[in-house]
Amino acid sequence: MAIVKKIVLTGGPCAGKTTALSWTVSNFEKLGWKVIVVNEVATQLIMSGIRPNDFVSLYNFQKMILLKQLDDENRLEWAAQNTILPPEQKILFVCDRGACDGRAYVPEKTFHSLLKEAGITLQQAFDRYDAVFHLVTAADGAEKYYSLVSNAARKETPREAILLDIATQEAWAGHKNFYVISNDGLTFKKKLQLLMAKIAEVLGESEPLETRRRFLINYPNEDYLGTDTSCRKVEILQTYLMSGRNEEVYVRQRGINGDFSFTKVVKHDAGDPAHPIELESRLERDDYVKLLINADPDMTPIHKTRYCFLDQANHHYFEIDIFPEPRNYALLDVDVRDKLEKVTLPPWIEVVDEVTYDQRFSSREIARTGGRLPMKI
Repeated sequence: MAIVKKIVLTGGPCAGKTTALSWTVSNFEKLGWKVIVVNEVATQLIMSGIRPNDFVSLYNFQKMILLKQLDDENRLEWAAQNTILPPEQKILFVCDRGACDGRAYVPEKTFHSLLKEAGITLQQAFDRYDAVFHLVTAADGAEKYYSLVSNAARKETPREAILLDIATQEAWAGHKNFYVISNDGLTFKKKLQLLMAKIAEVLGESEPLETRRRFLINYPNEDYLGTDTSCRKVEILQTYLMSGRNEEVYVRQRGINGDFSFTKVVKHDAGDPAHPIELESRLERDDYVKLLINADPDMTPIHKTRYCFLDQANHHYFEIDIFPEPRNYALLDVDVRDKLEKVTLPPWIEVVDEVTYDQRFSSREIARTGGRLPMKI
């Protein structure tokens, strides 16, 4: 069977998505991928004369989008499973928006009603995609380039575009591979080059362009995090398996509201431990359970509660990991473009120390030392 990956390109109005789609097709076909574009459903409906609160209600408009989105993807995935291409062929599905974009246009409860009618959960909607890339609207950080001339289906003012951009980011917060590509300090060309590098990283085609920074923080207020509607709570159980030299293998159970998905991750340092190659594959529950037989007895499974949220003022995506012990500290991760980029943390986060290069706070070392954070800093 061919190697198949599926990603989402999303973002606010005038974010450069159309050009990004063109770049993605061109760049990755050169790398040997057969690229299939899943066209944006909302624009198709609007350009055909079907608009929300005009021809149909907003609810039914979003229902049409969701059902057609799922159907389009399912049909194309069926085609990939029955392709005449050779088994070693790599196939990349690029979705111009995905199943969760509708969350930006309706209240949370309404969106969950839509998912229920479609017969899927939020976790299942997330799991349809290997990664999601959000391009920030030009109205936020590149105002002089904001224009809707290229898309007749859009009519937002710059302020409306920014609010919609924020809502769309929040709609995808909590996805296992979610990346926000901002305009800060970047030309449009650099913005697209950063996007190409991140897609290549997800596909295992090149080393990461971004750097992840990690901070030890005082234990956050979980009551506050739990009531913040823009913050996504995810439960994670990570189990390391027996593996070879210069290799790290683990399986992960990841869930939202009790609905879980399962993945296997293999890391190879490929001669460069600072930039390992990371390959991720989805698992069915039964396959996940079978792999647990190979759990490394010297490594404690890591159980952590992760809170995912966005800092809109600085365009950073944060993940806070809370462990069963100790209950006085937690870890905060944030992706930056380079190690010199200034990171402004939300005021309610109390940093103890940056531990980006402290191996005691790596997931592997935490598993090796009992699944808990170090007692001493």
